[in-house]
Amino acid sequence: MARHRRDHLALEDGLQSRRRAALVLLPGCGQRAAKLYLYAPRFCCRDCLGLPYASQQETVLDRANRKAFKLRKRLNSDGGIGDPI
Repeated sequence: MARHRRDHLALEDGLQSRRRAALVLLPGCGQRAAKLYLYAPRFCCRDCLGLPYASQQETVLDRANRKAFKLRKRLNSDGGIGDPI
């Protein structure tokens, strides 16, 4: 017979980035999170699952390229890094 487990998630009002956001108090770690990830039968946060952000996996060269393209975009240039602005 399959056993069903119920986790209770508590909702909170939070002020996050100058806007109201619904935050969930996670039963496993006790942290408040705005985004939840369903892993196996539980809801978890990024910290519990050890999920890195994309920028945390960048090399020094990747970060430099991303910053260079961001600057070129601000200058309304569509070319590559070696192209003149």
